Amino acid sequence: MIKGQTLEKVLELRKKNGLDATEHALMADLDRAGTKYTLEPKPRYRAAGESPVYIAGKYLTKYGVCPATGESDHSQSKRQPSKRPALGNPSISEDEAVKVLAGKGFNFVRLVNSITGQLVEERKDPKIEKLNFHYLPIPPRADHEVVYVTQTSPQIQVSMTLDHFLQLTGTKP
Repeated sequence: MIKGQTLEKVLELRKKNGLDATEHALMADLDRAGTKYTLEPKPRYRAAGESPVYIAGKYLTKYGVCPATGESDHSQSKRQPSKRPALGNPSISEDEAVKVLAGKGFNFVRLVNSITGQLVEERKDPKIEKLNFHYLPIPPRADHEVVYVTQTSPQIQVSMTLDHFLQLTGTKP
């Protein structure tokens, strides 16, 4: 039961938000919502806007409005979007792959003109050359001699045809 100054504040917010500002209407809205509430902060409960009433977080996440006061739940808009790349659009960067492979001990030499920034010479480890990397998504009709680097961030992922995989591993039926 909501009483005293808290009740006054709730009724004031209900009036401000265009709801019926009576104790009976307040209790009816809370019953109709079917959600739990408390007057003190607890885990999994939060207050919407200026509301002194803490509503179950699941309810606020689903409906976005406090049933007691009509206040909007602004906590949803404060969340930051995920920094992960979208799964349907992975990034493919040859430079990223070279950095990772060089970190694993493969030899890469890149000579760059320091004035123009142009690549003068590039030498790759023969073991990596043998893999025949192509930095693009795998096409519907893939080449049997190519290893496609399909993603370089957050980790390197490669794709190839089954025939090429069996050839590289030396597996024969």
